[in-house]
Amino acid sequence: SEPLGCGSHTTGVPAATAYVLLVGLVALAAWRLRRPSGATFAAGAGAGVIAFAVAQLSSFPSAEVDPLAWFLAGLVVSAEHVAREPRPTPAATASAGLPVRLVALVATTVALWAGATGVSVDRSLGRAVRAAEGGDLTAAVSHADAATRLRADHPDAWYVAARVAARGPSLLDVDAALDRVEDGRRHVPGDPALEQLRVELLATRALRSGLPADRRAAIEAVRARLEADPTHP
Repeated sequence: SEPLGCGSHTTGVPAATAYVLLVGLVALAAWRLRRPSGATFAAGAGAGVIAFAVAQLSSFPSAEVDPLAWFLAGLVVSAEHVAREPRPTPAATASAGLPVRLVALVATTVALWAGATGVSVDRSLGRAVRAAEGGDLTAAVSHADAATRLRADHPDAWYVAARVAARGPSLLDVDAALDRVEDGRRHVPGDPALEQLRVELLATRALRSGLPADRRAAIEAVRARLEADPTHP
């Protein structure tokens, strides 16, 4: 059987270079905060961010730690920028404070919602994978579909839901998987893992049915995918 793990893709040297520059800018801001500026918490967060960046050289990234680390990185960069600006007058601070607080409140609320639902989606997908590996495909599909309902913008949820549905032996199971892929493509257009899975499922349907129409559809999908990604093995 095929693995249920979610697909991945690389973004190449430009993205890696941009990531290294980003980490470098964050580390520079954190280093500058070591000087006394009154931002004691930000200075401590800066030390933590630098330690996190160093730890990534020898450890695997953790989905539980990464969001907090990048949240602190944003705080560090913002605090370092504020520390370099001239102190505003009390009147200016009072007039500008309310919009900033509202934006911060909205951003924090969205971040908390995204984090909480993201954890819930990961747990549902974990239960789906375990149920599928245990042979309970009904429960597996139920858990995976629950994840897609909670976060329709989460490509991993649609990917796993389609993979789980396709584990059944009939053409109807392949069609159910294709339905989930198409729903996922509508919510997350252009996701490479879903695009690749669609091609695989169309090929599986053609092999199972043996119908000329299914073979043509699979060949057309493969050719279209090759045009979009000619280096894919």
